Amino acid sequence: ELPFCSAEEVCHIVRSMCRAGYKKPSVLNAAGKRLRSRAHELPPKRLAQVISDLRKLDHLNGPLLANLLRGAQEPLEAFRTFDLTLVLQSFAHTALRDEARIAEAGRALSGRFRTMRAAELCTAFHCLAVLDCGGGGAAVELAASALPRIVTEVSFPELISLAHALVMVDLPAAELLSYVLERLARKSAQMSPLQARALSIVEHCVLLPAALRPGMRAALEADQEAAERCAR
Repeated sequence: ELPFCSAEEVCHIVRSMCRAGYKKPSVLNAAGKRLRSRAHELPPKRLAQVISDLRKLDHLNGPLLANLLRGAQEPLEAFRTFDLTLVLQSFAHTALRDEARIAEAGRALSGRFRTMRAAELCTAFHCLAVLDCGGGGAAVELAASALPRIVTEVSFPELISLAHALVMVDLPAAELLSYVLERLARKSAQMSPLQARALSIVEHCVLLPAALRPGMRAALEADQEAAERCAR
């Protein structure tokens, strides 16, 4: 029975459930209870994976996430880059605005931006935008240097994710937003009806600047060229 399983064994059970899409609440409740008391036994890679699996099984909430990370045997800076993005996704999924831990994760990632894949950079930025957290300066650094370098490399869904994140954050990133929207316009033939609906939110924000955060609104007002690219 789960109450007598090791933390590693519980992780294997949750992983199997995730792969099978098996969401039995009683089993997941027992797994969560066991993991809360044994999180300190898990290495960072295993802890990040089980957190991600619980998220995909719709069984991760803020208190459980906070408890699991509180029991981690290593600080977040010791987590692998991929695992840190999983943790940020879990923060965003549960809407847990633990600013201290999010800032810790952001600082841990900021020294790795040059070696991160484009998808990881987009995921990290989108999570910080959803959480409305700067991530210890990570969001500013991403918008200023890391993301502009990879705009031409990201996939169409990632461009949509970036556009959404940029209209959510309170950063003066008008030029980056304009280039993202320009890339999306060039790839519009790939757009599905659902994606078109998602982008209508971005369009609303660009055409009605009052819907933007102060930093982005001021940046668009100051950069006429970027504003024109956004409006095309």
